[in-house]
Amino acid sequence: MKKIFIPFILCLTLMSCGIDSANKTTNSQVETTPELTVAEQDAYQLLLTTSVFASTAVVFAGSAPMQAPAFQELLKSEHATTLFSDLQKDATLAGQLYGLCGLYLTDKEHFDDVIVDYQNSHSSVQTFFGCIVGDTPLTEIVPSIVDGRWPIAYKNCVTE
Repeated sequence: MKKIFIPFILCLTLMSCGIDSANKTTNSQVETTPELTVAEQDAYQLLLTTSVFASTAVVFAGSAPMQAPAFQELLKSEHATTLFSDLQKDATLAGQLYGLCGLYLTDKEHFDDVIVDYQNSHSSVQTFFGCIVGDTPLTEIVPSIVDGRWPIAYKNCVTE
């Protein structure tokens, strides 16, 4: 037990030192993390970690998936462009697609710069379209993001 405990304490100590030094700012550093509402934080976290790219109407009732209101919450944020850009860079592959949809609506120039990597990708992502769950190649999804169908569908989706 002692053999496990000592490295654990050492690791925690080193991590806390790194966190403390990372949080200190100098006069030349500017804090770039926006202050988010709780709803924005929850929406961002959901899209950051989602494993599914879902259509705007799922299951037999055609209900909006939980990702739709999360997308709309970020879209109405004053930090929308930053949040969608961060999703595109840092999220799961499914979350990156939501980030791309948001960038299409908030910063088309940046969207045009980053979409190329996705257009040439041979990856697949888990999808939930209607009542069908499966893996879909990005080559089948990305064209509908590029032409605006997915971004506009998420923007206009009724979530209540």
